[in-house]
Parts: sequence; structure tokens; C-alpha cells
Amino acid sequence: MITLNIKKLLLPLLCVTTLSACGGSENDTNTNEGSQDSNESEITIEPTLASIQENVFTPTCAQCHSGASAASDLKLDTLDNSVTFLIDVSSVEAPNLFRVATSDADNSYIIQKLEGTAAEGGRMPLNRTPLSDETIATIKEWINAGAPLE
Repeated sequence: MITLNIKKLLLPLLCVTTLSACGGSENDTNTNEGSQDSNESEITIEPTLASIQENVFTPTCAQCHSGASAASDLKLDTLDNSVTFLIDVSSVEAPNLFRVATSDADNSYIIQKLEGTAAEGGRMPLNRTPLSDETIATIKEWINAGAPLE
């Protein structure tokens, strides 16, 4: 009888302990999945305007650069706006530089802003995690290829 009672007490305790351990692992997995979603370096970005628009400009830049009150009068919420407001357009903060100087990434103001080397203002995206070096390199590759629209 005594042995039976101990088994009745230990079985629920063992189940609770096992379930708790599994629950912790599941939460850890969910946390990691969330990190992957927010980690733009895991996204494959091609050196094309369409890919940069879809993976960088729309989800990241357009949070501040869209609508009537777009920061620095730079709208990056659509592909058409990115073409209109970026390519061979003088920067508001540094009028002697184009936002995207076709075939010249190092002298493109957008690259200076993304790398944090611009003489004016803060690094983009402002007050948020900077883009990965790989993403910036892809944007540079697109610019150095002549910033083609396709």
C-alpha cells in the first residue's frame, strides 16, 4: 500500500516536471523564430531595385519616409517613389550629393547615411538597428551597376 501511494504521488510530479521542460524548449524555439524574422541579414536581398524595395525600403525605411510628412521629403514606400525621390536627386541635407549617384555608391548620400558617415544627421534607420554590412553591400552593388530600374 505504501509503495502504491508513493507511485501515485511521483507520477503527477514527473509529468509536471516533464511538461515544464518541454514548455521551456518550445518558448525558446518561438523566441528564436521571432529573432529570425527580425534579422534582416537572414533575408536574401538581390542587387536589384525591386528586391531592395521589397526587403529594405518598404519594411524599414518607409516607416519614416512615406506620406505627406516624409522625412527629408524622401518617400520610399513604393517602387515608383523610390525611383522618383532617390536616383540622381540631390539630398536635402547635402545638396552637393545625389541621394543615389548612379554608378558611384561611395558618393551616394544614401550609403553615407546607411553607414553612418554622413556629415549631417544620424545614421539610418534613425534610432534603430543599422542594416547589416551585407545589406549595405548589396545596395552599393546595385548603385555601382548603374542603379538599374529592373
